[in-house]
Amino acid sequence: MVHGVGRHDPLSSLLRVYQTFRSNLRSPEAPVLFEDRIPDWRLDDVNEDGTPPYLRLVPRFPAERGDVSAVYLYEVNYSTLAGLVRQNHPLDLTRLFVGFDMAVVASRQKLKNPNPTLRVGDPARLARLLQRVSGVLAAATVPILGVPSILLRNYTETFVAAYTRFFEDVATFALDKNGEQLIAAHIDRTVANIVGSDRFARREGSQQNDLVIAAHSLGSVVVHNHLVRKWTSADQRTCVPSRLVTFGSPIGLITWLWLFLDFPGLTFNADEPAGTNYFCWSPESNAGKAAQPLTWINVVNCLDPIATAFPLAAADLSRPEAEVSGSLIGGGVTHRFCGDSKVTSVGAAHMTYLDDRSGFIEILLRTADLRHEDPLTVPCVAPETHWRSTRSTLSTLFVVLWLLAAASAALYCALVAWKFRDARVMWSVAVFAVPRATIWLLAFWQRLFFGGPTKRIPDERIAALSWFDLTSFPYRLRRAIGPLFGARREVDPNQPGRPFATRALKVLSFFPTVVAMMVPIAVGAVLAGAVPDPRISIGWYLAGLIAFTLYLILCAACELVASWKSVLEALGLSPESLAESPPEFRT
Repeated sequence: MVHGVGRHDPLSSLLRVYQTFRSNLRSPEAPVLFEDRIPDWRLDDVNEDGTPPYLRLVPRFPAERGDVSAVYLYEVNYSTLAGLVRQNHPLDLTRLFVGFDMAVVASRQKLKNPNPTLRVGDPARLARLLQRVSGVLAAATVPILGVPSILLRNYTETFVAAYTRFFEDVATFALDKNGEQLIAAHIDRTVANIVGSDRFARREGSQQNDLVIAAHSLGSVVVHNHLVRKWTSADQRTCVPSRLVTFGSPIGLITWLWLFLDFPGLTFNADEPAGTNYFCWSPESNAGKAAQPLTWINVVNCLDPIATAFPLAAADLSRPEAEVSGSLIGGGVTHRFCGDSKVTSVGAAHMTYLDDRSGFIEILLRTADLRHEDPLTVPCVAPETHWRSTRSTLSTLFVVLWLLAAASAALYCALVAWKFRDARVMWSVAVFAVPRATIWLLAFWQRLFFGGPTKRIPDERIAALSWFDLTSFPYRLRRAIGPLFGARREVDPNQPGRPFATRALKVLSFFPTVVAMMVPIAVGAVLAGAVPDPRISIGWYLAGLIAFTLYLILCAACELVASWKSVLEALGLSPESLAESPPEFRT
């Protein structure tokens, strides 16, 4: 098992998977025997000191288990390594998100006559939607990482830490060449230790030992990287799994982003020079090389925001689809859809795969030969039902989030109206009724304050951006006026950062939010003909800050949900498109 982002204790994660096989971990009661999904297997050995740690399961009745004499469960964990990489080289997430937004607008404006390697949807429309999402990420740094978060850190510390760690881990593997090489080497060595061990090499009679890898979230991207590098390597084919299960996997999203940001026309080219690209990965070609056959099952939970089915070409961008198809048993990646479509599943769907004992866990057990049925016969949700229910739930969720955002804005305005003793101040709620406008304004100022040249986006690329694009305008404006305030036009990678300037900008970037918060106060002052006494209790200020911060976060959530729904439409996964011609990559 290869886990994704976050802090994972190797032994704890290994035991959790084993316990999930045996019992329902969501139950508050101690487990009973009939919960056990693998009653015909017994635990034979626990080695918490192994490299990596492992559990050994053997059948209770060997004569009835065919040629499967033992199953070893391993935990492949790079969490500590990724954390140490970021501890030694901290990243500023505000600059990370604004830099990503700048890379998106630069690639979007250069996108002409694309010939995409991944043929999914309209590239131009997907690029516009990606720009919308990148703007949300840039804007969200104001309430989540800026002044409100600092002032309310006693209440937000846990959430901010999880939010920060998620994106730091992604950046460590996708953008940091040192991090990518260290994590890749760690995975390579761990897999080599497993297949090179006496346990794996030892066989009984005609028995064949199989390597089965299950990978979640970013872990699936790490394993995909390992697979592509080893798949056609004649001397390392023992490190290629015979069966691969990915779940909660952003492989489709990441490969499209890589093509969009680093390859002109979204066309993969192994000869594309590396070093100045957005991603740190170096393209290589496996075309024409023999590959080790494997079975690949990709499981997608309903309402998982980053997991998706993906086209066959995404399995290995460097090889023709016919070659990739020939390397996959069954001719392709099998996509299975699980999970429910409740509104409450939206925030949890990415992390609840191991709780789905009748769906995902059953697929995993059958793939690992712990249950002796075909994993493809596990009842799952039909693709059409999956996408239709996802879209329907997102529509409902958008309305709920909009109402909550409006309620938060109304609460803030009510606090101001209470201070003025004038209910007419509530009219100013209308100013905050459009989340998209709020997020665009926040993103505009973040782009203006932080949108200077980076290691990946030099000054000449910013100079090439259009003045007449609402997204790139603040970048061009900053380039024009920035030097007047000491902003650099060139980035020297050997020079240290400017922490004082960055902190000052983060404080300054909250000023537009303060102006927005002043709107109801200005309305009240005009109506009452007087300015309120600033000597107000701390509780009033704190309540107002919490209400407005919550409003900003809910606006960002509204925009993400609206963008998510629009992406489904752009990919041809709307009800109308599903009825006409179901896309190949969703089956």
